[in-house]
Amino acid sequence: STSALSEKSIAEQSAPIIKLERKHPDALNDERYQLARAALAQNQPQRAYDLLRDNPPPLASATDFHAVLAAIEQQLGHYADASARYQQLLSIDQNQASWWLGLALSREGEQHSSDALAAYQRAATLNSLPDAARQYVNARIAALGPVTGTVGAGQ
Repeated sequence: STSALSEKSIAEQSAPIIKLERKHPDALNDERYQLARAALAQNQPQRAYDLLRDNPPPLASATDFHAVLAAIEQQLGHYADASARYQQLLSIDQNQASWWLGLALSREGEQHSSDALAAYQRAATLNSLPDAARQYVNARIAALGPVTGTVGAGQ
């Protein structure tokens, strides 16, 4: 089906950033959200970003919309915007490993290795990432740990 293909393409393109299995009805009903997901499936992240960035729905009622927007921002190199959006999402729910992963990738993009390491470590502790994402997180923890010199600091 087209939907399954779209989700597969998004996952491949943005892996291990986005996990879209859980969607809020508000976001699902938003035509821009659907068009943006189709654009992502067609490897058009800038088009997806252009569709979502103006007048987004309230964060609290459309977290998946904002999670996708944050992932697109991260993918396009808008790391500060993505970091801020992931931090807002995490203020609502700190148990979303995919959001911690997105924050880690964004902070790493901003060259904030110690913040990225802490976010990767938090994502790892939640044990809810798919295998490929978990392997990626563990590899980044191993790569960043010695560099920052603060491996035990977040405990």
